[in-house]
Amino acid sequence: MNKFKSIKRIILKRIELIAFFIKYKNKQKFIIFSTPTHGNLGDQAIAFAQENFLNHYFPNTPTIELNLIDVARNLNFIKKNRQSKDIFFIHGGGNMGNLYPIEEDVRLRIVSTINDNQIFSFPQSIYFEDNDNRSFYYNEMKKIYQNNSDFKLVARESISLKKMNQTFPQNKVLYTPDIVFFLTGVLDFNELHQRDNVLTLLRDDKEKSLDKQIEFKFLSYLKNNLNYKIDKDDTQLGNNVFISKKNRQRYVFDKLNQIMKYEFVITDRLHGMIFCYLTKTPCLVLQNNNSKIKATYNDWLLSCKFIKMLDDTQLDNPTYVNESISEILEASRSNNYLDDKFFPLVEAIKGSEEGSFSK
Repeated sequence: MNKFKSIKRIILKRIELIAFFIKYKNKQKFIIFSTPTHGNLGDQAIAFAQENFLNHYFPNTPTIELNLIDVARNLNFIKKNRQSKDIFFIHGGGNMGNLYPIEEDVRLRIVSTINDNQIFSFPQSIYFEDNDNRSFYYNEMKKIYQNNSDFKLVARESISLKKMNQTFPQNKVLYTPDIVFFLTGVLDFNELHQRDNVLTLLRDDKEKSLDKQIEFKFLSYLKNNLNYKIDKDDTQLGNNVFISKKNRQRYVFDKLNQIMKYEFVITDRLHGMIFCYLTKTPCLVLQNNNSKIKATYNDWLLSCKFIKMLDDTQLDNPTYVNESISEILEASRSNNYLDDKFFPLVEAIKGSEEGSFSK
């Protein structure tokens, strides 16, 4: 039965693509590659924000998206049916490099296959894990990215911006926040309703860096000394969930509505932090094993006083914890700091539309 559903999805996607290219044969089109189907709600929020971003700034341009599997099955078809004025986008996030090789493999195939069209990566973090495939991916990315000068990268924090510029000097690199921040202007959450208890959104994967003993001691202190009731959850729903464009908004909104019910949130997930920003929910942010959370916080959220980052030493200091909780709970809940930060990407896409984009 699952095999039948998979075959049906393959056929329906090809039919959708054929109809899309026929209907808009003489019109510029946007094609978004590599959107997720898994249960990581950070990635799903990125896909939702990308769609809203393009619809907001380019409402008259027809758009279609392909998930990671769709890309592999339809890339050659798209190459044959594209027009030179079509613009391609690759899903953003934190998967540029060798940490998530499947996503990088697909991106490399896209960049090497689609020539003579503008390609934009939505805002990304780049990271090379120190393992056996580091040299391979570093060299392969450097070769393929730079061989396609129409591939434009967008860094979502300053450390990735520096790394991208150093590694890919032949490619244009833009700088904006994570695209999910764009939803600040789309969603409106009332911060004045009743909030209770504490929610943790803590990862348990290869990006986790928080010491388990410090985590246990910290949460025990909140529970036993400060009398907080703590609910544990995550922004990762697991791999058994299939999320598509049709049900994506419901899953993302369910998580946002959950978060806004709490007095404050503790998270070491980048989009856990951004979800708190969107919902005006006080948040203590912990670091992960790479720079993306700390750099995003330092670059874009230092002015947001209801969100505060703590390192392991500070987390192990009850006095500092008490002061930090008081600080985020008493802070103003304004989240309009990033309204103009996406203009570089908007202008770059407009330049591509007009055929006047230059490095």
